[in-house]
Amino acid sequence: MILRIYVKLHQSIKYYTKKINGLKQDWSREVVFCNPPYGDNPTWFKKIAESKAKTVVALVPARIGTNYWFNYVYPYATQIAILRGRLYFENSSTASPFDSVIILFGKGNLDCLKTESKIIKL
Repeated sequence: MILRIYVKLHQSIKYYTKKINGLKQDWSREVVFCNPPYGDNPTWFKKIAESKAKTVVALVPARIGTNYWFNYVYPYATQIAILRGRLYFENSSTASPFDSVIILFGKGNLDCLKTESKIIKL
């Protein structure tokens, strides 16, 4: 539900599948939604920081003390939405074992998520 709300606000959002390999795509001037493989977040955050995308919205684990957060999230993110509770993934009866955040890089805002999260503007 949360992501659908944000997608509705942007008509030209880009989606890259594993087959397309978003790491190899040019994100210049694009609006990109990113839910990277959880085992490879540092590579994806480096891509986000170095891209010239208009906007990137990333759904990721809240691993706020890691080096990649200090190198790529805090210096480049414009907003972070700390999600209330834990996410349930499709076809799963148990919640994820970690907290999640939605991070905005670039233009836009995450204000539509106010009821489901705590918004931090950087």
